[in-house]
Amino acid sequence: MSIYFLIGIVVVVGIGLLVAISMHNQPKLNKELVRSRWKKVIKFAKEGEAGRQQAIVEGDKLVDYVLRQYKISGDTMADRMRSAESMIPNYNQLWEAHKLRNKLVHEQNVKLMSKDINRSLKTYQETLKGLKAL
Repeated sequence: MSIYFLIGIVVVVGIGLLVAISMHNQPKLNKELVRSRWKKVIKFAKEGEAGRQQAIVEGDKLVDYVLRQYKISGDTMADRMRSAESMIPNYNQLWEAHKLRNKLVHEQNVKLMSKDINRSLKTYQETLKGLKAL
C-alpha cells in the first residue's frame, strides 16, 4: 500500500466524520408544524379586527419558535433576532413587525391599518421562508 492511498483513506474517513457530526448537530425543525401554525395565522387574519391582531401575535410567536428551534441564543425574541441577524434576509422589516406586535400586546385600544397588518404578515411569511421553515 502506498502512503498516498493511506492518506486518501484517512481524508475520506475524516470528511465523513465531519459531515456526520455536522448533520447530528443540525436542529430538527418540524416544518409540518410550522406550516400548520402558519395556516392558523392566515385564518386569524380573516376574522375581523381581533383576529387580525391575533394573527400578528401568532405570526411573531411562530418566528420566535423557529429561532428557538434553531438554538439561537437570547432570553427574548428581540435578543434572538439580534443573534440571528445574518440569517434573516428581511431583518429590518421583521423588527417593524415585531414592534407592531409589541404595541398590540402592551398598549390599550390599538387600531391597526390594513396595510400595516398585511405588511407584517407578509414579513413573517418571508422570514419563515428565509429561515427555510416554510
